[in-house]
Amino acid sequence: MKKAVVLLSLTMMCRVALVRAGDANSPAVPQPQKTQVIILGTVHDLHYKNPHYSPSVLRDIILSLKPDAILNELPLSQVDPNGRPLFRDPNKNPEDWASDTVAAQLGLRQIPIDRPDREENRKKTNYYQRRKRAEKSLDKWMVEIAGKDPNCIDLKIFNTGSWAAEARDSVIYSMRPEIINSDIYDLVIRIKNEVWDEIGPHILTKYEWYETAASDWSFLAEEWKVRNKIMAENIINAAREYPGKRLVVITGAEHRHILRDLLKDNDAIELKEFWELSGPPSKQNSRQDDASSPAVPQSEKTQVLIIGTLHEWHYKNPHYGPSVLRDIILSLKPDAILNELALSMVDPNGRPKAGFRQPNNPSGPEEWIADEIATQLGIKQIPFDRPDRQEHFKKNNYFQRGERAEKLKDKWWAEISGKEPNCIDLKIFNIGVWADEALKAVVDSMRPEIINSDVFDLIVRIKKEVWYETVPQILAKYEGYETAASDWSFLAEQWKVRNKIMAENIIKAAKEYPGKRLVVLTGAEHRYILRDLLSKEQSIELKEYWEPNLRR
Repeated sequence: MKKAVVLLSLTMMCRVALVRAGDANSPAVPQPQKTQVIILGTVHDLHYKNPHYSPSVLRDIILSLKPDAILNELPLSQVDPNGRPLFRDPNKNPEDWASDTVAAQLGLRQIPIDRPDREENRKKTNYYQRRKRAEKSLDKWMVEIAGKDPNCIDLKIFNTGSWAAEARDSVIYSMRPEIINSDIYDLVIRIKNEVWDEIGPHILTKYEWYETAASDWSFLAEEWKVRNKIMAENIINAAREYPGKRLVVITGAEHRHILRDLLKDNDAIELKEFWELSGPPSKQNSRQDDASSPAVPQSEKTQVLIIGTLHEWHYKNPHYGPSVLRDIILSLKPDAILNELALSMVDPNGRPKAGFRQPNNPSGPEEWIADEIATQLGIKQIPFDRPDRQEHFKKNNYFQRGERAEKLKDKWWAEISGKEPNCIDLKIFNIGVWADEALKAVVDSMRPEIINSDVFDLIVRIKKEVWYETVPQILAKYEGYETAASDWSFLAEQWKVRNKIMAENIIKAAKEYPGKRLVVLTGAEHRYILRDLLSKEQSIELKEYWEPNLRR
């Protein structure tokens, strides 16, 4: 009996071995090829206003991608039986004109992907009327609350949505398509939608007379989700018709993030960005003027140029390395350079001490670059940070409290995410997290024109509003997190006081240099608050380094 079992086992093993050996020589089963899908975010009628993303630029991008089909954000009522857009006037319908022009040139099919009954559904549900009513109600609520309680946490949350909308507008009116089709833009839209669609209705229901507004905003949020889900399903269906091919999806840029979320795990689709496939992107939003342009005539006011820097990240960002920073400062030919340094970090003449002006200084290149230029031009360097910064931080355990605050915030995050993933407090935290992610994406790879822009400043505003203004109030509600709330309030107060001192020192320097030009080198996250504090100072004229005619 044992021999029979052994023989049977050996026979089975041989069969398995033969099968495996045969597998090596048998033809491989062909795997289904993924369809490349490029979601190309557009800006509708603003293509006529954005000089970097005109209808012709959009057309050229689509053409350069050589797609096998073009998918348009259109309902069935706006296409003919073959999917061709009905409205394709180059002066009124930039996306449809660009798509149709390329399709005709390449002999391509066009496929509508929007909700088929979009217009009928909107008419049936009074979509446009409800949206208009919702926006009016929100404006009324914000004015009312701002008058009664400008420090209200609910108002602060809505402020982040407003700033995200401002950042969106700044991008779509003036920036290049590479930025509009980027993680930075997508994260800005995530923040805006999280505030208006997810958090906003919950806030408004707490206020008498605003129940209808809350209902309207919830309605708009649901319509958005349903519509994007239908669009994603239509893209998936098209991808199955074109295995191994390339599809370009033309859609408003605000749809990008949600469509990419809905498609990213689909096995039939490989998501790509247009700038990955159509060659190196054009220079990102370069605003630098011709070096030969005449300088702006000096006025009695002191020109102050706050240049946001990246500290050690200058060594990592390929577009904003130390040499780029040096060339920017040198081209401006300042009359003095203000460094973000404390008194203990400079000599009696304001020059950074030897340890801070070594090339490849691990804390960042700003000091050695400033010192090199100041020596070359024979100008003064002025420290403008809190004079006792290092001593103050040590005395108040600043870094230890900051580290503890971060750890407790992360602990709270993990705890609430596990218990209640739809918690409104968690959604507010999401805004701060996405703002951090957007800032990291900018700092890691964007050019100095973007880092020194309203978009960057608005994202920083959102980040600070969440972590410094709303988070302390949120954490104070949770047992065991009182210390975390106290630490975040401490960090917020330190930030305000430090920037106030920095602004006062800049004003003092400006009064010493009337009618001259000062370059202020500071970490980019200080830009927005310093510009706020200096904007009303009569002796100062704030400028951006990339403004026309500033180069000397």
